[in-house]
Amino acid sequence: MKYVLIVFLFIFSFSCKDVLSSDTLEVQLNPIELKYAKGFKISEFGEHKVLEVTRPWPNATTSNSYLILSPTSETTTNLIKNFDGTIIKPIENIVVTSTTHIPSLELLQVEDKLIGFPETEYISSSKTRQRIEEGKLRDLGKNESINTEVLLELNPDVVVGFGVDGVNKTF
Repeated sequence: MKYVLIVFLFIFSFSCKDVLSSDTLEVQLNPIELKYAKGFKISEFGEHKVLEVTRPWPNATTSNSYLILSPTSETTTNLIKNFDGTIIKPIENIVVTSTTHIPSLELLQVEDKLIGFPETEYISSSKTRQRIEEGKLRDLGKNESINTEVLLELNPDVVVGFGVDGVNKTF
């Protein structure tokens, strides 16, 4: 019995070791300098990028971080759980929820990627109004209660919401 106890203690002592958890993976982020934009940061490491929204709404005390991936790296990375969300590039289609987002899409000449918007009657942009009339842009209902079925049917790569105070339960 004495030998069994000694062998057990011997095995037990060698089984105790520090195991690094993949849940807390630390990487060296290299910031990308932004010349004019405020409220977010972009960093990169390897082939990945990280978008950190530092002020999701006025007086916010938290930030949100998103991992930007290529389609091939989406299936090979275990980093996804460390972020609030992921964005797979290239973005082929998008839903935005504020008329203030539309001029940015037009400035970037990607307004053709816009496939859904709540309350389209508030859109004044002639380019986007034409897309609505052509049936290329779907109305998602009221902004406070977006029609989830239509949104899921559209299956956008990205949904860009807006927050006034962080209590919008839609997003």
